[in-house]
Amino acid sequence: MALPFVSLVVFNLNAGNSTQLLGEMLLNKHWMVWIGLIGLLIAFWTINQRQMHKELYRELQGEKAEKVGSLSKLTFLEQLGEKGELIQLEIKMILRSKRLKQQVIFSSIFIVGYFYMILYFNTFSDFRDNSFIYLLYGIISVGIIGIIMGQYIFTAESAFFDGMMTRKLSILNMLKSKYLLYSFFALFFTFLLLIPVFQGKLNVMFLIANLFYVTGPVFFMIFQNAVFNKTYFDLFDRGMMNWKGQSPNMVIISLITMFLPVTVVLIIIRSFGTEVAYWFMILTGIAFTLASQQWLKWTYNRFLKRKYKNMEGFRSN
Repeated sequence: MALPFVSLVVFNLNAGNSTQLLGEMLLNKHWMVWIGLIGLLIAFWTINQRQMHKELYRELQGEKAEKVGSLSKLTFLEQLGEKGELIQLEIKMILRSKRLKQQVIFSSIFIVGYFYMILYFNTFSDFRDNSFIYLLYGIISVGIIGIIMGQYIFTAESAFFDGMMTRKLSILNMLKSKYLLYSFFALFFTFLLLIPVFQGKLNVMFLIANLFYVTGPVFFMIFQNAVFNKTYFDLFDRGMMNWKGQSPNMVIISLITMFLPVTVVLIIIRSFGTEVAYWFMILTGIAFTLASQQWLKWTYNRFLKRKYKNMEGFRSN
């Protein structure tokens, strides 16, 4: 497609219509959007390459490990006791693992950036009119960190899970700390999406509904990975396009988490209208969020029944 376009430019320049052609090119948002997307992908690829070249095993470099430790030392979390310490350890694990860090950072930038394009560019108007894509990207944009990290509950700790079980560490508190951290990031991305709300590009009720829907039913489903995950996960393996350590159960639960909530809302929209669907998301989300302590404990008890089977899988490296 690029060669005919270049030929057209040369032909028109020779014909003396250069000024008019350049003006049309600048006004042609279709080409500008695609050029922007290509530039974004090149930027991601360049950043990823540089990060991978510089990445070394941090434990062998005291200065870098010290920097990571100081960055993830958040004193206000000490008020939460053991859950606060576990949140700091979760942050430290993400920062020290190039596999988790790459997935969290690049997926967040891509998903949220793409949702912004859907909201702002007329080229993506078909996606705005497509209720399924609009809802899907809205929910994933708010809950992206929880959806990514929720896939790896306990598998991310598989290399040292035996050691954790020999210490006085509450696995239930670990689940609670993960839920608090993922909910905080959901709130952060909700605030980030207030920009298009203030500019009239996004419905504020839709954004609030997404927040509670994510911290409620969506996180409830993704946290079921804690029960079924039983594969070894290499934290320091390459990050992007890496399927090592992912089991069929993990993939199935993740797909259900992304598509089932959206499908339910679409059915309600078709049957009762958009406003009723948003209220359903808000009320259901608040109910699941308020009951999070109960369903986290239920998830923990189910994990205990499979504990030794799962731990055997963690040692399968």
